[in-house]
Amino acid sequence: MTIPLKHQKNGFTIVELIIVIAVIGILAAMSLVSYNGVQGNARDKVILSDAESVATEVVRYGVNHEGTYGSAVVWSSSGAANVNIPFIPSPGNVIAVTADSARYCIRVYNPNSSSYKTVSTAYKKESAPGVCSVL
Repeated sequence: MTIPLKHQKNGFTIVELIIVIAVIGILAAMSLVSYNGVQGNARDKVILSDAESVATEVVRYGVNHEGTYGSAVVWSSSGAANVNIPFIPSPGNVIAVTADSARYCIRVYNPNSSSYKTVSTAYKKESAPGVCSVL
């Protein structure tokens, strides 16, 4: 004699479906946050690299001109090119160089950076400690 099986359900219940959707949502959010963190860190590394490259060009100019800088190296990447600083910043980066006759200050920032978003939070490279606050 065969005992009939109870009616079997196929598919998910509403509760199971809600749990699966919640788990997928959490995993997607975690992936997005991780990706944004990696992207922000990459932007910050590019800012540091741009600052080093511009500093190299400014120092090269100073060496070629007996240690003087002055208005010849004053530059903002949002303006016209400066023939004394042959450098094009990475996309999104803004570079500002200020100088007097013997000192210079370089500020680099990117509005999408995780650390260096504005001119006030910009990464600074200076010829001597404290020069950026003076210039």
